Amino acid sequence: MITKVLGYLMTFAFVAAGMSKLYERHPMYAEMHAKSDAWLAALGLQPFMNGEQLCIVIGVTEVVAGLLVPFFRAANAVLIAVMLAAIYTHFRMDGGRITKEAAPAAFLLALLMLLAVLRRSEKVAQQRLAEDKDE
Repeated sequence: MITKVLGYLMTFAFVAAGMSKLYERHPMYAEMHAKSDAWLAALGLQPFMNGEQLCIVIGVTEVVAGLLVPFFRAANAVLIAVMLAAIYTHFRMDGGRITKEAAPAAFLLALLMLLAVLRRSEKVAQQRLAEDKDE
């Protein structure tokens, strides 16, 4: 039960975060796009894409994986990777320091990891129940 609630909470959070990078009228759109070239430099991706393309890739990934996270563990893993990249990017952009800019990503990362642990423990509990029934 708690995993479903947490999964849907993650859906809400990541769809909102992804839309901030995709929807022009979103209040955070301009800020996200203004920082995108610095993100590229921090990640070393400048030879491969421009800032606009990076925002689209991150936004689509957050929206699609966010919609799938309540149902598929792989979506959870994708979002964990995105949050790790976000924290790393802020770390690089802020001169090797962890600042408040990385706090939302760190919080979402903690919730995603909690969701992964809860799902695993649920699966183990179900397996044990099935084994007990067979005996």
